[in-house]
Amino acid sequence: MSVLLVALSLSLLAVLSALVTHQLAENNLLEHGYTPWQLPPRVWGAIGFIAPVVGVGAVLVARDTTRLPTTMPVWMTSPPAWFPDPSGRHAWRFWDGTRWTEQISTDGVTGGTDRVDVH
Repeated sequence: MSVLLVALSLSLLAVLSALVTHQLAENNLLEHGYTPWQLPPRVWGAIGFIAPVVGVGAVLVARDTTRLPTTMPVWMTSPPAWFPDPSGRHAWRFWDGTRWTEQISTDGVTGGTDRVDVH
């Protein structure tokens, strides 16, 4: 999606949002004699105009600043071994080198089994 198209879409959304919020505040003033938080309808219009811009801006900043970890957890690259149970239900769970198994260990007792619902 081109930058121009995004800018035009955002501008249209901001104007529509401003019109709607202004009209809602105006209607409340006419029906009840006051506006939400007693702010003038034009202030609500400004808030409505700014809201989509702030929302889209936040998404763009978050998108550009979010970095996923580049390293895998140690167990994902490890040979078969016991590791802390990622489900948190037991002290240890056995990793077979490719996936978690049903083998668990709790309080030093090995040999129990429990369903695997960890990823």
